[in-house]
Amino acid sequence: METAKIFEDLTKMGIRVKIVENVSNTIQLADTHTDEEIAMIEQYLKENKLDYKLVNPQPEEEVA
Repeated sequence: METAKIFEDLTKMGIRVKIVENVSNTIQLADTHTDEEIAMIEQYLKENKLDYKLVNPQPEEEVA
C-alpha cells in the first residue's frame, strides 16, 4: 500500500499524522494520541496487513 493512501486513511479516521515513512516502515504521529486512537491505528494496520511501527510523541511536561 502506498504511503499517501495510509496517510489519507488515517487522516480520515481523525488521526493527526506527521509522516508515513516506507523505508523504515514508520508512522510518526503529529502529536500525542490516546490509547483508544492507538488501538484504532493498530487495528487498521492489522486489517491491511501492514507492518509499520508507530511513533507517538509524549506530551511535554510543563517546567515550573
